[in-house]
Amino acid sequence: MNNISLLGRIGNDIELRTTTSGKSIVSFPLAVARAYVNKGEERKTDWLDCVAFGTTAEFINKYFRKGNSIGLTGSVQTENYTDKDGKNRKSVRVYVNNVYFVEKKAEEPDDDDLPF
Repeated sequence: MNNISLLGRIGNDIELRTTTSGKSIVSFPLAVARAYVNKGEERKTDWLDCVAFGTTAEFINKYFRKGNSIGLTGSVQTENYTDKDGKNRKSVRVYVNNVYFVEKKAEEPDDDDLPF
């Protein structure tokens, strides 16, 4: 079974794009801290490329920004390709199925609290 759950911070601004078939898409790097820390070392962070489509992409674009914490589930896919220099490469991506808020929403002031 190919299923992954991650908790991390969004590394870039979210930009909603549309595929040639009209489907919404977002892609972003996700910074995920490693659980294990060697004694005397700082915690290491892995950067994972994430992609979401359709209503999930639109939801991410609407509610998340660079630096926000996000929880997500999805699947991992690898793709082999040849770069412009003719070298064989492999990319690993997380295809996002579901996202979750993990931070409390910033409170908005009541009209009574406004200074004017």
